[in-house]
Amino acid sequence: MWRVFKKLGGEVVGVDDGVGIFVAEKWVDSVVSVERHSERVLVLKIVLGDCLLNVFTVYAPHSGKPAE
Repeated sequence: MWRVFKKLGGEVVGVDDGVGIFVAEKWVDSVVSVERHSERVLVLKIVLGDCLLNVFTVYAPHSGKPAE
């Protein structure tokens, strides 16, 4: 069975990597906001029933990649 997902988080110009998040298509309409705090931190706010769920996605660089 195939599942359909949509990528949220947008693009950051001039950045080689960073965070993004995939959300199942059935949940896309429940997304309240997607906030990019830096190239490495993304917060997804989604309403599930009567609850607001905050999902934090954080990218930890590999060793050898310079720190911000």
